[in-house]
Amino acid sequence: MPRHTFTGQRAITFARGLYHVAACDGLDSREKAAFKAFLAQVGLPDDPAMYAADFDPAEAARTLDSTWLRRTFIRACRLMVQVDGRISTAERDTLRALAAALKVGERVALEDLEGKVSPDALAAWVQALAVDYVSWDDETTPGWLWVFPHDQHPLAEGGELVVEPGQALGVRVDGQFVDLLPPGVHHATPTTLPGLARARGWAGGAVAADLCFVRTGPSTVLRWGTLEPIQRETTALGPVPLRVFGRFSARVADPRRFLERFARQSLPTDDDLDGRVRRMVGGWFEKAVQGLPGDDATLYALLEDLDELRAATLPVVQEGLSRAGLSLARFAIEHLTAPLELGLKPTSKRTRTLTRVASLSTASRPDTDPVQPMPAAAPRAVTDAALRPCHGCNRPMPVDARFCAHCGVAQVKPCGQCGHRLPLTARFCSQCGAGQG
Repeated sequence: MPRHTFTGQRAITFARGLYHVAACDGLDSREKAAFKAFLAQVGLPDDPAMYAADFDPAEAARTLDSTWLRRTFIRACRLMVQVDGRISTAERDTLRALAAALKVGERVALEDLEGKVSPDALAAWVQALAVDYVSWDDETTPGWLWVFPHDQHPLAEGGELVVEPGQALGVRVDGQFVDLLPPGVHHATPTTLPGLARARGWAGGAVAADLCFVRTGPSTVLRWGTLEPIQRETTALGPVPLRVFGRFSARVADPRRFLERFARQSLPTDDDLDGRVRRMVGGWFEKAVQGLPGDDATLYALLEDLDELRAATLPVVQEGLSRAGLSLARFAIEHLTAPLELGLKPTSKRTRTLTRVASLSTASRPDTDPVQPMPAAAPRAVTDAALRPCHGCNRPMPVDARFCAHCGVAQVKPCGQCGHRLPLTARFCSQCGAGQG
């Protein structure tokens, strides 16, 4: 069967559009024969009633899913009206209206319109169809990747390859990306695409290739987090579980490396790519946390300041993503959960600013009494009762904390007999009764 891209709803929309143009001033026998030959060429049933339904140009613009296919549709309509050799005003106006609705341009619709073609010219043209224009200009697909969906047709020599700013175009042959084009208007020739020429032995004429666009601008803002708690080893307490969450945005910095990593054999969906990049960010962040140098006090100080933690881990995450051709456009740590006994209160400059703004907003309310000294004293007593001084620096800390967040001194010691954790001042073990000397 001849290669063609007219299948499913695309084919039906295409056929309805051809019928709509041909019937705008009445179908003659030559146009009927041309339409029937087209249906046979693309494998559609010969049922005129199926195509005589109302034709919606707006729906056609959505269904014909590339600029090349929309241009091809307008050219096919142009061939259809040339079959009878008489271009009526109604046909000319219909072509002009369709071109405007599909954002193709009037020149494509009206160029070389004079002249007469045979009824089988349209079917023959479809059979020999080659791709002469490629671009990714569909704003309904703003994701990471887009593969030109008409690889059933070869790429025409001299065809326009339009790469918009913020994009790159990879040319794939048998799972290998052999050429990469930057933003600009390129033409498909062996000189412009030397990798394709070598891979296909291409010296001229039409050539088969997969065309894959990459968006190089920042992605949408995505959430990231640790799938499982990070078990960070500490001197005093052993492994400490940490859960961390935040947001990030990434961009493709090395399109060739990105394509080789994610699109060699098949094209992942945007959701698949979002998930894979999320897991990469979380995995490299965990590696960065495990590699943080310094003693326990230094580590805990970092965990309390999310801005400092971000600065300390960012280089490792960036380096990890660069292996897949990615770079971070934005990286934020928004929340960290650590065991309560550490007494940590992780925060960031953004959180502190929001808290300050909220406090100022509350204080500025006209119905708020700014002087309430007595009710505020009661919670203070409760808070003081839940604190005790650190054994190292004498600063107040939670009574159940096992490590000082300020000086790093451990607040517990293991029993020499059974290993049970005890306060530093304990003289006997509360578990086995052994003296602690």
